[in-house]
Amino acid sequence: MIELSVILCSYNPRYNALISTVKSIIAQKKIIFELIILDDCSQTDYFKELCNYFKKASFTQYRLVKQEKNVGTVKSLMAGLKEAKGRYIKAISPGDFLYDELVLYEFVKFMNKNNAKIGFGDAIYYGNSNGIKIYNRSMPKKLDIYLKEKYDYNAIKHRYFICGDWINGASYMHDRIMLIEYLSKIQNRIKYAEDFITCLMILDEIKIYYNPQKVVWYEYGTGISTNTKSKLYNGFLKDLKELKNILLEYHFNNKYVKKFIFIDSLKRNKIIKFIIWVLRPPRRLILKLIKKDSVRKNNINLGLLDKWIKN
Repeated sequence: MIELSVILCSYNPRYNALISTVKSIIAQKKIIFELIILDDCSQTDYFKELCNYFKKASFTQYRLVKQEKNVGTVKSLMAGLKEAKGRYIKAISPGDFLYDELVLYEFVKFMNKNNAKIGFGDAIYYGNSNGIKIYNRSMPKKLDIYLKEKYDYNAIKHRYFICGDWINGASYMHDRIMLIEYLSKIQNRIKYAEDFITCLMILDEIKIYYNPQKVVWYEYGTGISTNTKSKLYNGFLKDLKELKNILLEYHFNNKYVKKFIFIDSLKRNKIIKFIIWVLRPPRRLILKLIKKDSVRKNNINLGLLDKWIKN
């Protein structure tokens, strides 16, 4: 039985980033898994090059799926899930890499041990535009409330909806059946931000467990939510607007939903946006001085990142 399906959703990828991501996946040890690469109608899908790469690596547990038209991340992931056979799903994007060769084995072991339907680990934020750079960032900041022995529903709702302390979408692992259930609720309304389903899961009090291990090298600044200059960023903003409608439909009287919508409306106010912009430098300085994210930056093996990037 296949324990895990890795789904790599791709759209107009950079070839080197795509191959490096694949390299980090097929290097995984001590686990039986399949790899599904789903291309969302890219101009160049690199399927021929991928087949040659898999042949040279003697890797056969893969499937290549091409969408006939561009449908966005959510529907692409749903298409990948229809192909998947694993109990668990690890979704990943070109440019993001699994941390080391035992990540999938350790993550599945964690999920089984805790009987978890959804889990997340640490993401190491990196950039590679002018040489390798590691960013002093992490999401979420507050971790103990996601630990099994200290799990706190209300604290998680507060951190998520009031503080905006969200989980990095690249660090998840999901139960396949549950992922299909929740994506089906948004697939015809949200195009890109598949990790918005976490908001519904939290409000439904589905337990999301923190796996205290490094799971992914996350390419910061290239994703739809972090690259504000991208053409797709407006699509992300539309998704965010639709998320608020969905939350109101499913949890109309929830106090966290009402506060989340109110806070988001304040952020859209031009005066408030200017005040936030002015306060950003001192806020960053304070966070740097108190070393907010220093714990998860300890013992980072940059040799692993270099290993995946060099083709």
